[in-house]
Amino acid sequence: LSEWPASSNGTRDEDEDFDPHAQQSGSISLQAHLNEQISLSPLSDRDRALARFIIAALDEDGSLKQSLEDLLALLPTDLPEDEAFELDDLKIALCQVQSLDPPGIAARSPQECLALQLRVQPECPVRKLALRIVEEYLQLLAERNFAKLKKELGCSEELLRAAHARICALDPHPGSAFSAEDTNY
Repeated sequence: LSEWPASSNGTRDEDEDFDPHAQQSGSISLQAHLNEQISLSPLSDRDRALARFIIAALDEDGSLKQSLEDLLALLPTDLPEDEAFELDDLKIALCQVQSLDPPGIAARSPQECLALQLRVQPECPVRKLALRIVEEYLQLLAERNFAKLKKELGCSEELLRAAHARICALDPHPGSAFSAEDTNY
């Protein structure tokens, strides 16, 4: 009991130790968080089931490592022809899952994860440039080749710095906040 900080009246002050992120990560899994959002969406039962199927395939970071073709092969094939699952059905379900919170969820690559997060931000020149960098010039950014980036993009150094800062502020592992593992450093 002596380990706990005491308030001025000698009792433990629980507010001092409150960590909302610890509460969030320990109380609900990523899949439960996403499934709750899907249950509130205006989808048909079939589309909701496909979205839940994709959610179940996500890794602990919220990424989708399996291809849609591989996932399609796991779905039942003994359905009547008019009810059979097609790749387009999975693509639609993937879009639904990618529209959920946290942004960047169900991405199939780091590039797609960053782009999904940028697309939900308000439109402005910095966001537009950051999205273009992520979609077309991510390798140059990774190499920190700012001179070539500036030349390729035809932008000012100030705008490039702002776009770089915007990209650096993104979370490449959006589902990790829900991980049961303690990641407080």
